[in-house]
Amino acid sequence: MYNIVTCISVDQDKTGGKVKYPNIGTENKNRKHVYWRCAYTFCAASVKVNPEKKHIVVTNDLEEIIIDNINVKDELAGLGVTIIYLDFDRFDPGKHSMRFRNAFYKLQVIERLAQETLPSLLLDSDILWHKKDVVLDDIMSSGEYLVLQDTYQRSNKPLEKLHNISMKDMGDLYRLIGIQGYNQPYPIWYGGELIGGSPQTLGKVAKNILELLNYCKEEDNKGNKFLFPNGNSIFDGDEFISSYVYNSMDVKIYDSYNRHIKRLWTAEVYNNVSEGDENIPIWHLISEKGTGLKQLFYESVNPDSEFWNCTDFTEYLGKYVGIPKRNFKDKSSTVKSGDLIYDQLRFLNSRRKRLKWWYYMRFKKRR
Repeated sequence: MYNIVTCISVDQDKTGGKVKYPNIGTENKNRKHVYWRCAYTFCAASVKVNPEKKHIVVTNDLEEIIIDNINVKDELAGLGVTIIYLDFDRFDPGKHSMRFRNAFYKLQVIERLAQETLPSLLLDSDILWHKKDVVLDDIMSSGEYLVLQDTYQRSNKPLEKLHNISMKDMGDLYRLIGIQGYNQPYPIWYGGELIGGSPQTLGKVAKNILELLNYCKEEDNKGNKFLFPNGNSIFDGDEFISSYVYNSMDVKIYDSYNRHIKRLWTAEVYNNVSEGDENIPIWHLISEKGTGLKQLFYESVNPDSEFWNCTDFTEYLGKYVGIPKRNFKDKSSTVKSGDLIYDQLRFLNSRRKRLKWWYYMRFKKRR
């Protein structure tokens, strides 16, 4: 047995909105409701699939959450979900991070889960768990592994760049960090959407992450910035910090990639959905926060909806999130057609910015 956990951090951005959260679509001004909707939908789906397991939401948000007259915390309590309140302080990168800063909250949650009696599996909230996974149950219940996901699969392509960073770039930067003894030529870039392990293992991970985070902050304050060749900082995502630790630890790592979880992009302009994805029990749906997951929130809070009464849960969820294709009637008009269009335009705009940066680095910077 093990705990299934997700988390939500109240936005503590004190930079006048300069911290970027590019994957939450049109509702960037109300991030809190976006993530609470996702958290409820995540828990509802997982409770249906895994009713025997303890479900936990960890948050620093003490306020009532009312979305369209729905008290989300009361609804979670109705599902039997435990809410744990936890400050976001020691693992907060503060002024050092200008991208996805609240994602660092999960690092503090890892430390808190070391206090639990059972192993815990911590997942992002924009996830749907749609079918039983007996193999993952056995792996997690054993407590022998640190369960992660090698999301980017770059081990055999260390010079190929993703987000304009290669594994060689990461390895070169990691070797400049003078603690914890990282000594590999090319690290594995682990995704941040999933981490699982025993309380003892998670405690060791949290201890090493906090040590690294404080070290990098101190060096940054001295002007010794840890930057990748593309100009990004080690603080521009929790995955850069946590991957250093995972690659430095002497621990048995179990890679869940595409066996138990897949990071899926489901927009029309960029889509990596493929045949067989319906057999992967956990879907990470980065681009669905304001579309399919939003619609499913309103379905899942209705006990009489198909969400709770359908005979094929995978097929039912898939038609809302584009697996294998999007096919639902929007009865409540909670998802605007503009949300889907915006999702696609946002992706195209991000590609335009990357091309512009590549052009600058390739030509103008050399002048």
